[in-house]
Amino acid sequence: PSLCDVRGAIRNYGLERAVVMPGFVPDADLPGLYGAAELLVFPSEREGFGLPPLEAMASGCAAFAADNSSLREVVEDASYRFPLDSIEPLVEKLLAASERPPALNPSFSPCRFSLEKSLEIYLQALGLSPS
Repeated sequence: PSLCDVRGAIRNYGLERAVVMPGFVPDADLPGLYGAAELLVFPSEREGFGLPPLEAMASGCAAFAADNSSLREVVEDASYRFPLDSIEPLVEKLLAASERPPALNPSFSPCRFSLEKSLEIYLQALGLSPS
């Protein structure tokens, strides 16, 4: 299947002024960038976890992500995900977002991804109980 052509969609639909694609951003600059952004679009083909959408949402920025792999766990709301085999669903989301920025992902809960919760789940998976 063909992958989602984000740059082509931005160009074809005249969204160059509404969409910023900064390329590499140092870790120290990410919180400020996410905090100032209205939306993160994350068209990853495969993810081990999905840290960029999680970081964006934790900074108050809505996140759209590809509907695959672990991204479904991080970006739980189906309306905030898009398939990679068709450009139209993402185009529709980007056009709507250019008119009205989306709210922060409704199902996002920073407590769900805390260090304490992660350690608890890890210990349970090992058959150990947290003390």
